[in-house]
Amino acid sequence: TFTEGDAPVAIAGNVSITDADLGTGGTLEGATATIALDIVDAGETLALGDVAASLTVTTSAGLIVLTGTAETTLAEFQDAIAAITYTNPSELPTAGDRDVTVTFADGTGESDVQTTTITVVSVNDAPDLDLDLDTDTGEANGDYTATFTEGDAPVAIAGNVSITDADLGTGGTLEGATATIALDIVDAGETLA
Repeated sequence: TFTEGDAPVAIAGNVSITDADLGTGGTLEGATATIALDIVDAGETLALGDVAASLTVTTSAGLIVLTGTAETTLAEFQDAIAAITYTNPSELPTAGDRDVTVTFADGTGESDVQTTTITVVSVNDAPDLDLDLDTDTGEANGDYTATFTEGDAPVAIAGNVSITDADLGTGGTLEGATATIALDIVDAGETLA
């Protein structure tokens, strides 16, 4: 399971690859491990950890191919696959399952395919309210202070109001959103207008 905002998650646990042909002098030259992500959101990706020098690596969007040489061991393939992680930097990832397909071909035409399912969980990010945004620098000031003198005209309760919500950047809506403004009344007749 990958939850929005969390660290990358491994696509596999204890990886085990066996090949009976290797017991009789076969090598892993030309063997490949192809790891493919079924991409749903822009930016989601697979990342490769440390890889043995005997493996050749080819990558593209959502795809990692590891190719062995005569010196490559099954353990090196296993370690490389175990070090692959999934991440999604979106502030509003599409919730649901992602399939990661791992295919190991031994270079002689035989292959095995296994699938990892990663469940992506989207999190509702809290909005950010600023009652006094500095329009020159964009610096957030947060709260706002106003002074009212008896007999003067009403004063504003905020300066440059800014409301941001990361979830709205990619298709969220304001349906059901509320803004509540409350006055801590001390004297009878104080009001907000």
